[in-house]
Amino acid sequence: MKSDFFTNSFLTNLNKNYISNKKEDNHSKISIVMPSYNQVKFIENSILSILNQEHHSIELIIVDGGSTDGTTDIIKKYEKHIAYWVSEKDEGQSDALNKGFEKCTGEIYGWLNADDVYLPYTFQKIARTFHDNHNKLIVYGDWLEIDQENNIISKNYSFDFSLKQFIYEGYCLHPQALFWKKDVHLRFGKFDKDLKTNMDAHMIIMFARNEGEKKFHLIPNFLSAWRRHKGQISGNSPHRALADQRIFYKRYITKRPNIIFCSIIWFVFRFRRMWWYFKRAGFFYVFNKLKNTFSRNFKI
Repeated sequence: MKSDFFTNSFLTNLNKNYISNKKEDNHSKISIVMPSYNQVKFIENSILSILNQEHHSIELIIVDGGSTDGTTDIIKKYEKHIAYWVSEKDEGQSDALNKGFEKCTGEIYGWLNADDVYLPYTFQKIARTFHDNHNKLIVYGDWLEIDQENNIISKNYSFDFSLKQFIYEGYCLHPQALFWKKDVHLRFGKFDKDLKTNMDAHMIIMFARNEGEKKFHLIPNFLSAWRRHKGQISGNSPHRALADQRIFYKRYITKRPNIIFCSIIWFVFRFRRMWWYFKRAGFFYVFNKLKNTFSRNFKI
């Protein structure tokens, strides 16, 4: 599926329309941490998707793992608009995230990988939602999946957060479309540097355990676009992912139910997922999801 929003002309306008002399306003400061490593092809779009937000109090922090492909040249191009950046060898993405969040001074935090993008007006929606919902600490929304040329592959709809569903059935939100209050991160602490993948699951589970499910709030709008490409960490290291999964369950899922219970609860939550998809996107969206799942499982 193609979209006029993600055409090359849009990305050209993104470069063209950046206004460097933004005046401060009364909105809460939003701090975004961007871990990066050898993402020269995509990082400029990611940076501009933040700098072009219609929200004046933005703090961008980039922690690069010592890129050698020209990524740092792109960062230097925008460094006067970047609150802090560093390029040095690190111990992986979890280490980079820890370094970045230590530098944050905003009231609202977010994390955007250097190959993904925020959609326009996302920060306005986030700031307004936190302002209007004082009892909510974690806000999230829907996300797009895009390819290397910025074409939309799929639309993904979030639904009301359930910790058990997240653990036993799968993600009901996406970390690149997730924002949280500073105090939430302070209670969370640090990412586990032994996790080279799955650090997002660790973060979300600890958010839920520390704050409670009722502190999560869904915005029924698309907030970000997650990019699928050959160079991404997720999906390209199955052995590393399996090793991380063992670490993850041992340290953060203290009690695993037996296989029969897992199967039952998975089925219940899968039905809940389909029900939410039906409510949010309609019958044909659910039908296509089921068809694609069936095709993958039986390799049709």
